[in-house]
Amino acid sequence: MSPQSRLRLVHLAWFVAAAAFGAAPGAAQQLNAGAAVELLTLPEGVPLAGYSGRRAAMPDVLGLYPYAHYFPPSTGGHAGEEIRVKALALERDGKRLVFVSLDTVGVDSKLRDDIVTALAVAPLSFAADNVLISATHTHSGPGALTANHFLEYAATDQLHTGLRANIVTQVAAAVTKAVAGLQAAELFHFTTDAAALHRNRSRDPTHGDHTLSFLAVRKKGSATWIGALVNFAVHGTAWDQTNNQLSADYPGAIERAFAKAMGVPGLPVLFLNGAEGDSSPTKKPGVMQAELDVWAQARWNGWWSFSPPPPLPVPEWKLRTREVELGTSFMYLRAELKPFQDVFPVSRLGMELATYFPKKVKIWSLSLAGLRFLTIPGEPTTDVGLELREMVNQELGVATPVWVLGLTNDHVGYFTSRKDWKVATYESTNSTYGAYGSRRLVNGHLCLLRTP
Repeated sequence: MSPQSRLRLVHLAWFVAAAAFGAAPGAAQQLNAGAAVELLTLPEGVPLAGYSGRRAAMPDVLGLYPYAHYFPPSTGGHAGEEIRVKALALERDGKRLVFVSLDTVGVDSKLRDDIVTALAVAPLSFAADNVLISATHTHSGPGALTANHFLEYAATDQLHTGLRANIVTQVAAAVTKAVAGLQAAELFHFTTDAAALHRNRSRDPTHGDHTLSFLAVRKKGSATWIGALVNFAVHGTAWDQTNNQLSADYPGAIERAFAKAMGVPGLPVLFLNGAEGDSSPTKKPGVMQAELDVWAQARWNGWWSFSPPPPLPVPEWKLRTREVELGTSFMYLRAELKPFQDVFPVSRLGMELATYFPKKVKIWSLSLAGLRFLTIPGEPTTDVGLELREMVNQELGVATPVWVLGLTNDHVGYFTSRKDWKVATYESTNSTYGAYGSRRLVNGHLCLLRTP
C-alpha cells in the first residue's frame, strides 16, 4: 500500500472516530424524567408531630393506644389535605437522581438511611448520595418515626418501627412509579416574589427570604407536564397546635395550587422547603387553598401562559457532598429563662445533648441546568438563607438561581445567624449548635462550591 493510501486510511479512521465521539455526547445528554405522587396510607390513631403543646397530660403508660404514647392519637384527617409522598426522578447518561418530598415535620438520618437502602435495590439502583429527601415540615403529619429520645418527648412521640417501615415501603413505591415513567424531558425555571405568602414571626414581619423558585418538567417536544419542584421558605403551620387531624397543611396547599394552575390537578408537585426557621404562613385554614389557588394562577399566567419561555439547556448535573463539623450540641438554659435570655453568663449555659444530636452532619451541593441546590439538615432561618444566596452569587460572579433546601436528608434542629443569636429569638434559644452552627454550614457549602 502506498504512503498516500495509508494516509487516506488514517484520515478516514480519524473521521469515523470523531463522528462517533461527536455523536455520543448528544445521546448521553438526553435527560429523562418521571414523577409520581402517592397517598400515605396511615393506621388510625397515629400521633401528629411538630407541636409540643399537643403533648398529653400523662403518657400512655397503660398501652391503650398502639401508636401514641406522649401525644394523643390523631382523629382522622382534613378532607382534601391528605398526607402524601411525591417523587421526581431524573436520569442522564446511565445515572439517576431522585427528589422526594415527604409530608412530615422532618426526616432524620435513620429514616433517610432506611429509604436509601430500599432505593438501592435493583431495578431502582439509586446511589446513596443521589437521593435527596425533604420534609415539607407540616406540623400535622405523622409522628412516631424517629428513635431520637429527645425529639420523641419534645415533638414526635415514641418510635413505632412498623409505622416507619410502612412509610419506607410507600416512599419506595412512589419512586418506583416515577422511575417506571421515565421519558425524554425538558426543564423550565422561573422565580417570583412570594412575600405575600409568609411573614417573619421573630423580627420585622417583612424580613424574609421571599424568593419562590419553580422548576417545571415537561415531556420533550410536547405539551404534557410530568411534574414540578417548588422551593419556598415557610413553616407548614396554617393549622395550630389545637388541631389533631392529619394534614399536608400549607405546603400541600401550595403544591395543589400550582398543579391546578398548570391545568393538571393531581400533578406531582414537590414542595421543597427553604430557610423557614422564622417564617410563618399568612393564609389561614379554611381559606388558604382558595387564596393560594388565585395567587398561583396569577403567577403561572404571568410566567408561562402569556409568554412561554424556552427550555433550559440540556442539563448536566454535578453532585458533591461534605461532612461538616458542628461541635457539641446543647440545650441552652436561656431558652427556659425568657426574662434573662440575653444576660451573660446565662446565655452560655446549657445541658449537653451529644447523646441525641451528632457532632458532624452531611451536606449536599447540586448543580443542575445552571441552578444551585444547597441542603441544610434542619431549619435555617431567614438570615441563613439570604447569606447562602449571596455567598453563591459572590463566589460564582454571576447571578445564579439558588435553591436553599432546608429539612433535607436529616433534621438536627434550628440554625440561626449570629445576629439572631445575640437578640435571643425563639429560634436561636432553641438552636442547639449555638451561634456558629450556621456559619460552619455556610463555610461547608463554600468549600463545595470551590471543589473542582
